[in-house]
This record gives sequence, C-alpha cells and structure tokens, in this order.
Amino acid sequence: MQKEVYPMKKLTLILAILAIASMSFALDNTVIGKNGETGTYVAPMDTPAGDQTRSDVEYNTTGAMDTPADLGGSADGWGTHFITAWVNMTGQDVTIAEFGWPCGGPVDAMWMAWITDGAMPGAPGTETFSGVFTPASPDPDTIPPAPYTYIDVAAAGIVVPDGMVLFFGYENPGIGGQTSANGVETYAWYDGGWDPDSGWGRTAVLQFHGSFGGVAAESTSLSAVKALFN
Repeated sequence: MQKEVYPMKKLTLILAILAIASMSFALDNTVIGKNGETGTYVAPMDTPAGDQTRSDVEYNTTGAMDTPADLGGSADGWGTHFITAWVNMTGQDVTIAEFGWPCGGPVDAMWMAWITDGAMPGAPGTETFSGVFTPASPDPDTIPPAPYTYIDVAAAGIVVPDGMVLFFGYENPGIGGQTSANGVETYAWYDGGWDPDSGWGRTAVLQFHGSFGGVAAESTSLSAVKALFN
C-alpha cells in the first residue's frame, strides 16, 4: 500500500475551502443590527448617478458626495435614528439647502437638525429643525439601500453660524445606508442613547448641500441662535 506523503496539502486545501465559505457567508449575511441581527446582502444592479447639485458647501461622511452605501443598519436592530456632526469652519454662516442619504422604507420619516456649540444633542424630538420626507426606495430589506433620498430644506431656514456645530440626520424608515468605519463619527439612537457607530465598525452615510449667508426662519433667527452661546 502506498503511503500518503502529502497530508498537509490536503489540510491546507480544506482550510482554504472553509475560509472561502466563511467569506461568502459574511458577504451574503451582513450584520444589520447591533443586537446581532443579520440580513441578506443584495448587490445593486444599477447605482443611480446621484444628485448633480453644486453649492458653496458640500459635505458627505464618506468624503465624496453621493457615495453609495455598501452596508446597512436596520431600524429595529441598529438604530431608530442616524445622525452626524459637522463643524462650520468656513469663516461664514452657512444655510443648509438640502439633506441626502441612502435609505429604504415603506413609510414617511423625519429629518432633523440641531445647532450646538459642540455638545451632543438630546433625544429625537428635541431637534431645533425637523420635517417629513418620503424615502426614494420603499424597500426596507435590500442591503445596502441603493438610491439616495434628497430633501429640499431651503425653506426651513437652517443657518449654521460660523464656529458652531450642525448635528443632522434622519429617522430610520427601515434600513439606513452605511459604510465601513472611516474615522468620521456617526451615531445611532440605540438602547436609549446616541451610540457611536464606530464601535461597531460602521459609519452612516449622510450628506448636505449648503450656501453662504441666508436668513434663518422666524421661529429660530440667526441672532437668537448665536445668543444661546454668548
């Protein structure tokens, strides 16, 4: 009987097959909840071209406007709301014209914004500005959510004074777009508090367009906002 002389090659092959299978599972069964909930990843067939709006100030948590999400977080497992912070270091007051983010869900949801001196905002419902939006995609299950939802908020009069901090985001209508943690901190309202997504290896995809100057809405004038922090 011929003696087997290559047992390690067989072991290496088995381990390689198991590694490939593990990677396939990780790709197809993406974590969508901080509670360990998973969902099925669906590769987008076509990524929309995105919003072609250009403005004085543009910001996206990925570093590039209209960047697609490649991960997602569920409303019941990851967080009911997503927010991030932007510090106005432009040297001028900035009026927010448009919010945008990839998300999906069958119901209308709320966008929200706070202006602070850097302190974390309160719970959802304490925001300075808010409004209703309809997700561009009614699908709460596809991961990642492919299309961006763009929301015109120019009439809301959201003015961020120079040196102040804008916290902005939205109520998760079902699935919210994310990417792997990239150093930009975003937060999800989870278990009664604003929980950093970075601790779970994620960054929520959030963006806005803004313009220099502008007049705040009557309910919250620019001078009134500045006076809060004098």
